[in-house]
Amino acid sequence: MKATGKEEKSVAIEKGHVMPDGTPYITVFADGGWNKRIYGHGYNAPSKVGNFFMGESGAIFGIALQYIFGHHIR
Repeated sequence: MKATGKEEKSVAIEKGHVMPDGTPYITVFADGGWNKRIYGHGYNAPSKVGNFFMGESGAIFGIALQYIFGHHIR
C-alpha cells in the first residue's frame, strides 16, 4: 500500500496536481453499501461496507466496515 501511495504521489506531481503549499493531491473513488432485505418485513442488516480506490492506479487503499452498534473494522 505504501508503494502504491508513492506511485500515486509521483503521478500527481507529474500531472501538476499540487496545492499552493506544495502538497500533491489525488483523485479518490469511493463506493459502499449495506444489505437491505425486502421479504415483506422491514429488516436492514446492521452492517455497512465502504471501499476506497486511488484514481490513477485503481488500487484499493481502504476498506471500512461499520456495524450499527458503532464498532469499526479497518
